[in-house]
Formats: sequence, C-alpha cells, structure tokens
Amino acid sequence: MSLPKGGIIGLALSGAILLLITFYGIYKFCYKNTTKAPEEEGAPLLGVAGNSWRGWMSRRGVGPGVNIGTWGNYELRPEAQPDDPDIEGAILLPDLDPCDKERWKKTGKQVMVEPNDPERDESWENMAPSLTFPFEILVAAVLERRDRAKKRQELTA
Repeated sequence: MSLPKGGIIGLALSGAILLLITFYGIYKFCYKNTTKAPEEEGAPLLGVAGNSWRGWMSRRGVGPGVNIGTWGNYELRPEAQPDDPDIEGAILLPDLDPCDKERWKKTGKQVMVEPNDPERDESWENMAPSLTFPFEILVAAVLERRDRAKKRQELTA
C-alpha cells in the first residue's frame, strides 16, 4: 500500500510544521521568557571567638561552616576576629581575652557573650546540664539589622 504523491507531500508538510511549532515553543518558553532570579542574601556569617571553641561547638552539636537552624542557614567561623568585614555577628566565649572583648564591643556588630557551661553533677543520675544555644537569637538579630539597612537604603534611593 503506497500513498499518493499528494499524501506524501502533505505528510512531510505536517511533520515540518510540527517541528517548527516545537522549536518555536522551546525558544519562546526556555530562552525568550527567562528572567534573572533575584539574588538571595547569603547565610549570616557568625564568628565564635575564644580558645575553647571546639568543645563549645561540639557540646551544642554544631561545627564550623554552614549549619541549619530555625531561622534558616547560618555559617559559623571559629577564631573570629573583630576586624573581619564578612562577620555580621559573634559569640564571645568566656575564655576570650578582655582586650579582644573590648575590640568586639567597638565594632558595633551583634554579639552575644556566653557564660561558662554548667558542670555535670555526677551524684545526680538523671541530671543533664542546660547549655545555652545562642544561634537563633543572634541570626534573628543579624537578619533584622539587614532588613533595617535595606529599608534605609530604599528610603534614600
């Protein structure tokens, strides 16, 4: 069974039209209508300042680098210095030198000063020390500061 000459031409034309429509659709929806996604702000970078940062982090189940919290991701950098422009907030451990605490104070950055961790009392079988977990509060403060700065910038623009 063979198609008449006009049927073959019609079939070829319909196939070509179908290909053109397909390529046009790909062009229109994949290339022409793409918009640049808005740039997302990076995770807040929090510094941990003090000599005992390893033990302090491990007791809280966090580590250097990106961590996940209720407010989203945040990054922890151990042995943070107050003059580091990337650090938006810091956690000052109890063994930090008083001169360094003073330097952090002068930066105007968000900081939280940590007390000594409680010691476990071995005479209590069912007692666990209550550790502070300052990350959520500090991340919230940093994000709030970012929002205020952004609003101020929009008002002046």
